[in-house]
Amino acid sequence: YPPEPVSIPVENFSFELPGGDKQTSWETVPGWSSDTVATDSGCEAEGNWKQTDGNVNGYIRAGDSSAYNLLTYVIEEGDVLTLMIDAFDEWQATQFKISLYYDDAGTRVPLVSGVFDVTGDYQEFSVTVDIADVPEAVGHQLGVEVENVTPIDDSWVGMDNVRVTKI
Repeated sequence: YPPEPVSIPVENFSFELPGGDKQTSWETVPGWSSDTVATDSGCEAEGNWKQTDGNVNGYIRAGDSSAYNLLTYVIEEGDVLTLMIDAFDEWQATQFKISLYYDDAGTRVPLVSGVFDVTGDYQEFSVTVDIADVPEAVGHQLGVEVENVTPIDDSWVGMDNVRVTKI
């Protein structure tokens, strides 16, 4: 039988911090960062979003730079890593990109990514990478990156319950 997946901690995985008030910038959302100040991306408490974990969901506007979360986990030889994110079309969104990366002295180096169609209610999206295919990643910190790649600036992808596992 294959080994059971082991959960890797993702800080603020369900966007519950800093609390229930709407945050319109990643600078105020613990664990999450962005390369530029967001026009309107961050986290928001309860609404019609039907969160999959807790009372808050993240949201990311097309045209805003990606949001990322550098984990404390250091990649090990033999890891097979999977990123799973629940996402939905919050407003006019059609495509959502999720990625795992490793940190190389402050540079995000992609390990695996996927662009997915988002429609309607929450769906689970995932990508997997076998570190045997990217041996230079061993010994580096692992990270998660998300981006709304819809070609309509006034569109938002809602997201929740960001999780990473290894086998």
